[in-house]
Amino acid sequence: MNHQDEADARDRIRAQTARNVVAIEHELRGEWDAAIELYETNVAESFPGDLPYGHLALIYTRRAQPAEAVRVLERAVEVFSAQPRSNPDRMPRLRVFRQRLKEARKLLPRPPRSRGRAALTDATS
Repeated sequence: MNHQDEADARDRIRAQTARNVVAIEHELRGEWDAAIELYETNVAESFPGDLPYGHLALIYTRRAQPAEAVRVLERAVEVFSAQPRSNPDRMPRLRVFRQRLKEARKLLPRPPRSRGRAALTDATS
């Protein structure tokens, strides 16, 4: 990575971190949609820290939007899985997000169960 690429990466992290700070301020004022928009931008940009993923998953869970929480947590697992194994935060964060993902998936609505053979018999008689 050359000096310009390193500078660009630092600038990107600064901008993303500033977005997280503003998003937290929106949360504190109860401005959830504004916070979501900022966190979603950082998630889309693969922010390397856990804050936007954790906050978004919590907001979506509280809003009874489990599919959105699952989507964000799946993205967190994807982002942290791609980090270098040498990163000391990688495995602890992965463990936490995998556990939260497992719990969030339990909140997803279940598809209606098929009535099996009895339904087929009833339909053909």
